[in-house]
Amino acid sequence: MLKLDNQSKIIFYPKPINFHKSFDSLMYLVITELRIELTPNLFILFANPRKNRIKILYSDGQQLFLLAMRFEHALYFSFQEGVVFDSKSFNEFLNKINPRRRVNRIKNQ
Repeated sequence: MLKLDNQSKIIFYPKPINFHKSFDSLMYLVITELRIELTPNLFILFANPRKNRIKILYSDGQQLFLLAMRFEHALYFSFQEGVVFDSKSFNEFLNKINPRRRVNRIKNQ
């Protein structure tokens, strides 16, 4: 789970993205469209058009991390400019959602 402190800031990307995008293409969107540099304690949150998956892009200053979450039901929000979470409101956002239950993909022998 994410360790967020009082200085953590989460910015919600205002458009749905294709979830085939990875580190470089998401960083390109952040730099060109949001016009910000990824700094420590800054998390960028992306969602797919169906609103049932999110990706979080984070840098600790040296390394770049990409976290992905999948939900059983669609999230209830609208894509809009300027949505910023603090650590408390982000935890509330995630705790209101029931994650998809795990599926055992290994066949019993």
